[in-house]
Amino acid sequence: MLFRSQLAESWEMYVEASNAAGLEVPRNRDLTTSMMRVWAGSEFVTRACIDDPSLVTGFLDEGCLLADYAAGEYPRRLARFLEGVRDAKTLGRRLREFRGREMVRIAWRDLAGLATTMETLANLTDLAEICVDLTLEYLYQEQCQALGTPIDAEGQPMRMVVLGMGKLGGYELNFSSDIDLIFAFPE
Repeated sequence: MLFRSQLAESWEMYVEASNAAGLEVPRNRDLTTSMMRVWAGSEFVTRACIDDPSLVTGFLDEGCLLADYAAGEYPRRLARFLEGVRDAKTLGRRLREFRGREMVRIAWRDLAGLATTMETLANLTDLAEICVDLTLEYLYQEQCQALGTPIDAEGQPMRMVVLGMGKLGGYELNFSSDIDLIFAFPE
């Protein structure tokens, strides 16, 4: 019974937060049943939805709870999310926001039974890879402007490479995985 009362309390907090944000509370029975199942399995998702009720309405508007992203969707979404970023501090904040939002979406799909285990692992890995890739690109450009472009022995420009080790390299990230990275230049 305590469990049901906690879900009911979370629902009331979500309704209050939605009303305060001027958002319509979804009244679709299938969605609320799914939401209760997901919330029962993840305090993280519950708290995220209460803290930002626009997550649920945004996911519904985008249709990204019922279907997995198409190939190349993560780079497009993150690029849009990072538009206008001008400094590393803002980049870090926006990346954390994007990661949190996408972790909610991935967890929701997993806990609601809308994604297979393999889809969930692939989504978590794709998310980590695109965050590393776009961050590397941003910071590389920033450092080239500040310090010059790294060059090899023949004077040709070199790009830094990032090697994903462990579960990232094996495409097996899970929700509690950290990522192990090696940063290197070709020379």
